[in-house]
Amino acid sequence: MPRQIHWTTEWNNHIQLIDGNVRNVSWQEFQHPRDTGSWFAIVYYRELEYGRGSSATLSDAKDAASQVAMKTMCPEKHDAIIDRASRKD
Repeated sequence: MPRQIHWTTEWNNHIQLIDGNVRNVSWQEFQHPRDTGSWFAIVYYRELEYGRGSSATLSDAKDAASQVAMKTMCPEKHDAIIDRASRKD
C-alpha cells in the first residue's frame, strides 16, 4: 500500500532546502461562506502564488495547495515524491 504523502511538509522541506527557511512562504486560508465546510488555501512563495487547494479540512486544503506548488516549482521532485510513496517498503 502506498504511503500517504504530506504535501505541506514536503513543500516546507523543499523551501528550507532552497531558501534556508520558510519565512518567505505565506498562506491565505478561508472557509467558503455559503458552503458547509469547504476550506480553501493558497500558498505563496516570495509573494508569488504557487498553488491553490480546497478540501473539507484546512489541513487537506493546504496539502492540496502544496502539491500544486511543488508540481509548479519543481515537477521532477514532485514526481520523485510520488514514485517514492508508491514503492513498497
